[in-house]
Amino acid sequence: MPAKCSLCSSGINHGNPGISCQGKCHSSFHKKCVGLPATCAELSDDSGFGSTCKQCRSIPNNNIPALEMGELITKMDMLLKDIILVKASQSEVIESLKFYGDKIDEFNEQMEKVRCYMKSVDGLEHELMAVKKECSLF
Repeated sequence: MPAKCSLCSSGINHGNPGISCQGKCHSSFHKKCVGLPATCAELSDDSGFGSTCKQCRSIPNNNIPALEMGELITKMDMLLKDIILVKASQSEVIESLKFYGDKIDEFNEQMEKVRCYMKSVDGLEHELMAVKKECSLF
């Protein structure tokens, strides 16, 4: 039998995911019912990040065990390292985009010069044809 949300009593499923309280009650809740935004979809029971409902948090001495807290800190440290790596990669990508953007600008400047030369060549070609035509009249 599928779990039901302890707040709204409807079923918890893939389309309406939930999370279980890691406190004394072990109740299940829809993520949206407890105010978790959709961007927190990766926070689930099997992600290793436990959560405790408001009722269990209000019980004295119902804190997260030290071992669990240590695991959370370790995972948070790993996430912080990943964020730092992503930021470094992001900086490299931004620098590459600036570099290639400058190259594209240089290319466009050169192409504009080529267009100007082509117009000059077209003008000279028309003048040459006019001169040939005049010469053939004589």
